[in-house]
Amino acid sequence: MKRDASPKEKLAYHRAWYQANKAKQQEYARKYYQENKAKEQARYRRYRAEHPDRYRVIDTKYYTGHKDQKLTAKRARRITEGDEMRKVERARHGAKRERNADRPRPLVCEVCGNPPNKKGLHFDHDHMTGQFRGWLCFRCNLALGNVHDDIEILDKLIVYLARSRRPRLALVGRKETP
Repeated sequence: MKRDASPKEKLAYHRAWYQANKAKQQEYARKYYQENKAKEQARYRRYRAEHPDRYRVIDTKYYTGHKDQKLTAKRARRITEGDEMRKVERARHGAKRERNADRPRPLVCEVCGNPPNKKGLHFDHDHMTGQFRGWLCFRCNLALGNVHDDIEILDKLIVYLARSRRPRLALVGRKETP
């Protein structure tokens, strides 16, 4: 490059050189940063504190362009923290419930007799009085919850199921006529 080159020529030369040596320059910058990490971070914080308006604009642009990613990460963090707190609270609450139950937790559901799934047996109680009723598997507890503990709905479901089963039962027990 000539010494008396115009600014445009110098800029073009430097850009071409950088493109030709980009990987080498990036590796040098990465290595320098690792060796001087504390110093570079302090410089960055100092510069950011001295130019708050500039970074407000940059941060707003970044947030606007990455809103979904930011919110998803924030939600994931909040959900994870909340899950841990809920697990501790649920364990404490579950132990208290078991002490208040009038009988120990059985190995099988008190309604269907099946062993529990991964979720274990549920402490079933009357939602009006809070009185313990028994230990149910997930499916039985869900079924009871879906009918809102309403005996009339359960009676109607029994009639419905019995009505749809009768023809099949009659066929099974009926003798063939010649």
